[in-house]
Amino acid sequence: MKTLLIISISLFVWQGWPHLDAWLISQGNKAIHSQEKMATAQKRTVYRLDRQAWTAFPILPKQNVLRVLSNATIPHTHSLNSELEWQYVLHYQILDKTGQLLSEQTYHQRTKVTVYQDRHAENRVRAVFYIDPNQQPTDGRNMLINLSDTPNAALVRLRLQSADPDIIDVGIRVYWQQTWDEFKLDYLWLRLSDREKRDLTRGSLYEHDLLTQQEKRNLLRERWAVIGPLGVSGREYYPREIYIHKEMEGDIVRLPVESYGILVNGLHWVTVPLLEQGGQIHLHFSEALPLPGQPATQLPVKITVKWYGRQSKERSTHTFVWDGSENGFESEFAGGLLEISADQAVMMRVFLKKAEVQEITPPPVHLSTTLIQKNMPAEFKINHVQRQSIPVRINLRRLLERNALTEPSPCRVTYTLLNAKGGTQKTGTMPLTQARSFYDRSTKQWWEQFEVSDADSYYILIPPKSVTLRLTSPCMALVAVYNRPTGLLRTTRIPEDYYYTPDKSERLPAWFRLRPQNYAVLSEQNRTPLLRIQRRPPSDEADMEIMAGRYTWEDYRPEGQYRSRYLLTLRDSELPIRDQALGAFYQEMPKNSPLILQFVNTRRTIQPNLIYFRQTRKPVKIRILLDNRLHYEGYLTGYRGELKLPKFTATTHRLHLKVNGPGQFLINHAKPKEGQPIYIKRLAHRFDAKGLQFTYEKRSQDKELVSARVYLPKETQERLQVQVTLGAEAKIKATHNTGWTFPQRQYDLRAAAEGEIVVLNTRNEFVDVGQFFVIPLQDDLPAGEYQITLKPQKSLGAYLTLSKITAGLEEQRQFFSETQPYELLF
Repeated sequence: MKTLLIISISLFVWQGWPHLDAWLISQGNKAIHSQEKMATAQKRTVYRLDRQAWTAFPILPKQNVLRVLSNATIPHTHSLNSELEWQYVLHYQILDKTGQLLSEQTYHQRTKVTVYQDRHAENRVRAVFYIDPNQQPTDGRNMLINLSDTPNAALVRLRLQSADPDIIDVGIRVYWQQTWDEFKLDYLWLRLSDREKRDLTRGSLYEHDLLTQQEKRNLLRERWAVIGPLGVSGREYYPREIYIHKEMEGDIVRLPVESYGILVNGLHWVTVPLLEQGGQIHLHFSEALPLPGQPATQLPVKITVKWYGRQSKERSTHTFVWDGSENGFESEFAGGLLEISADQAVMMRVFLKKAEVQEITPPPVHLSTTLIQKNMPAEFKINHVQRQSIPVRINLRRLLERNALTEPSPCRVTYTLLNAKGGTQKTGTMPLTQARSFYDRSTKQWWEQFEVSDADSYYILIPPKSVTLRLTSPCMALVAVYNRPTGLLRTTRIPEDYYYTPDKSERLPAWFRLRPQNYAVLSEQNRTPLLRIQRRPPSDEADMEIMAGRYTWEDYRPEGQYRSRYLLTLRDSELPIRDQALGAFYQEMPKNSPLILQFVNTRRTIQPNLIYFRQTRKPVKIRILLDNRLHYEGYLTGYRGELKLPKFTATTHRLHLKVNGPGQFLINHAKPKEGQPIYIKRLAHRFDAKGLQFTYEKRSQDKELVSARVYLPKETQERLQVQVTLGAEAKIKATHNTGWTFPQRQYDLRAAAEGEIVVLNTRNEFVDVGQFFVIPLQDDLPAGEYQITLKPQKSLGAYLTLSKITAGLEEQRQFFSETQPYELLF
């Protein structure tokens, strides 16, 4: 027997010594000190829980409570950050002697690894450890099981229900409350070792040598005693040795507290919504803690600030070098959106400087998502109202490893529509096309490991027989699913909804979030991570063709009977002027002074118009000389009017307008002089309570935008609600698209209350500069003709224009004939 025992001990030492040596090396260079730490640690046995099989423990009679102490096991590399947390769920059952189930519960635990700075060495240590240097137990977590309601309890069994992906396993120890007879308490204290006495008095103000006799008896009266599992080791239970330092000679290592603000760097940009009225904005910067795997900030830091207004021409870029001082960046901005980026990590706070300085640092906005990956789908229940089809929006983001060395392989998310019996009715795939996001970011422990991509949005019109949406993916993806009641009116306030406002009470979201089925279970499995999201600046990529002058302008006229007037508006766009559109552009022509102009037309001859404004109705003679020869002679009558001049060659000419008295004169078809105001003559349609109907031809399956502008009479203060109805074709059900068209919209327009636009051919009618809004037709609508009806809630004497700008040049053919006039001789 002695020989067998010696052999067993020798085998144990021989097998365990390499692990012990590796652990000593991992604890630091001072081997002697590490051995002392090993000698002072207490060894305990824990029992690893299985996800399927139960580990059973007996319950002694007359027990009212059990204590379960658990430690999760994680890779040692994950234990360097004491702020990381992991979750796991324990499942336990209480049975009687016959095996009948008396009670069943689950218990959720959240744990971490507390790291200490050793006072005797430069390395960091943990209070608990294994011999295996590649694995680290987390801090112990207690669970109490109440047995007072189950007097016949004879057995408790436990298993691991779920755990975070980083958790390797979970080990437990079970204790019962041991009560000693009063006559044994006095001599039991004498049998305790000094270590046991120190353990009992850890919560006392005094050392164990200074305690009174009664205090010693109180400490011994009830003690937790360990209970061993039932069965055979290696078959019914799986033991493992864990080492515990009861007393740590060192301070807890805590991560430095980040200064208040929001993180900005080259990979994570910040957007700051501004109030419509804008103001003096001050950006204050401070140093930030480095991200995992990245170096600390090295001054100076180059910071870029971009401002985006509502219109595409409203853009500006500022660069600023921060040297670590208290001085930040300050500038005046109009309403819109700021985008801030930096070449190194900094913390930023934002202030609005008014009579009193107001901090407007954007608060974090979080979005709950659901993680799907291989063999881990997510299902969403679809509720249909009155058996109608319902639109669903699916936002997909790819989860990307932070420091990945290679580009991720292509990935597609599969959607499946199921009926009430679980049968498949429709399936399809949605590609993940977006790159890593500069605006969205993960949070908490996800922030340490993963980045996220921008969202791919897909829309499906789900038929009534489909009641479940299932999403699966071979790669890690985050999904957010939304729906929308079929008949809900989409309302947009113009211009308030284009700017930031602290009051969210009046804004109704376009789409409403859906929680996945079994949300509580998914949350326990750590599959519902939060993302920090923010507003995006407008994309100008689609405007590149337009800014280069390669675009087609289309103006639409209503169907049926309508009344129209020409408006003369001051052009405030920075788009290049195309030669084909010079007939609609007017520039000022001085009187009694010669002017050289270049006239352009697709034809060889032109017939320009002359618009005039005077302060008297008295007729006055006008003469126009073309290249020093009389070209037109006549009389001006009324305060304002328009003359059609005789035709002449489309080339460069010298014009001389001779007239007496004050007045303003505008001519078209000429290339504008640089820096000179340009006016546009536009046909606007009377917009009363009857409304207007337009026929619109959608030429492609892609998204198209129709622009509308409503002009209200000058000095009007009332708001005008405009309802837009789109006579759309029936959509293809259960087919995914990248956009969704709302068939009914309402635009709540605020009067512009600024500017003054002349209504031509009237005595003294003026309108404001108008409110602009866009009617989108998404790719869910096929090419074809659609009826767009716009109807105001009341008549205010408004005017409406409807137009469209298409990027790129289309083939255009014109057929015309003309005779050679006498002007070609000059």
